Amino acid sequence: MLTESIIHNVIVMCGLPVSLIDHPNFRQFLRDIDPKYTPPCRQTITNSFLPKLVSSSKSKLQSVLDSADYVSLTADIWTDRRAHSFLGVTVHMFGHGSRKPNSNLLAFRHFEGSHTGQRIADELDGILEEFGIASKTRFIVTDNASNMKKALCVLFGTVNGCDEPPSSTDKYFDDHTLWEDHDEDAVTVPDTCRRLPCFAHSLQLVIRDGLQNLTSCRSALGKVSKLANIIHQSALFRGSFEGTFGAGRAIPETNATRWNSAYKQLRCVVDLDQQKLADVLRDTSHENLVLSKKELDQLNELVDLLGPFAEATDLCQGDQTVTISCVVPVVLALNRLLDDKQQSPSTRFFGDLISKLQKGMSIFWFSYNSSLSN
Repeated sequence: MLTESIIHNVIVMCGLPVSLIDHPNFRQFLRDIDPKYTPPCRQTITNSFLPKLVSSSKSKLQSVLDSADYVSLTADIWTDRRAHSFLGVTVHMFGHGSRKPNSNLLAFRHFEGSHTGQRIADELDGILEEFGIASKTRFIVTDNASNMKKALCVLFGTVNGCDEPPSSTDKYFDDHTLWEDHDEDAVTVPDTCRRLPCFAHSLQLVIRDGLQNLTSCRSALGKVSKLANIIHQSALFRGSFEGTFGAGRAIPETNATRWNSAYKQLRCVVDLDQQKLADVLRDTSHENLVLSKKELDQLNELVDLLGPFAEATDLCQGDQTVTISCVVPVVLALNRLLDDKQQSPSTRFFGDLISKLQKGMSIFWFSYNSSLSN
């Protein structure tokens, strides 16, 4: 019983390495709890206990999948800091008589080699066959990367998996003769299945494209970026900053694949006491990073403009709600917001940005609506 608890609650749920079980101090801790208890070694856990736990979890998930009439999937590939790539697939369904969505991790696999559409399609097809849910799958949500679009086209055997007109899908295929000798029996996903672009990722692209050519507040954005860098790189500045604003306080760094990380960075800076921040910058010889009144006004207006987009992004990333039902209200609300901002006298610096966001939202909604209609 104690062994199972250590494996499940300590190693698995806490995300700790299996090697912990062999650490002398941890083994001494276990002896202090129960001198008669002999913990297994790392090899036993790796080769025996973990495979049994995986098999048990998979059996429970399989029984849930067997009871579901229809399922939807989300799929994504990402690379960690050590350049190791992984494919993650989650499954979403409603149980019989339940109004609450049920989401589970279906597969998490090391993805070696090139991330081509054909290889992604082969891996997804294997996962669908393994769990016997190919005929039950109705939607597969992915990001907007071209290899993911191609993968779904290949998986479906037609352009049904693509959210673009047939004439524009040719560019996704490396081999234009792909379908000449195509084996129809190899395609297991029904024609009723469709690919949906991830709404949060699509919103990310709209904001990124809008901010990409933003020049009116380049100086202010540059100062914020440098401020975030030195707080994570200079121990001297970090000490002065924490001494003024409190231990553990910092300015978050940005993530290129998450636009709202830039919003959170800007929000953090504008929420600081600007006089105290200016004093810290001057005392540490960084007076060149002090924000002028105009720059601060620009940042406040930008944060006010992007705040609803950040809220919409967080809202549509939930896993315990039917987030697709949020798409239409969110799009309508954001468009209404942009219209109001464009006509508001309080908009002084970002009229061009608002126009770009409106255009981006229109293009996105046309593409998204087309994918639902096909």
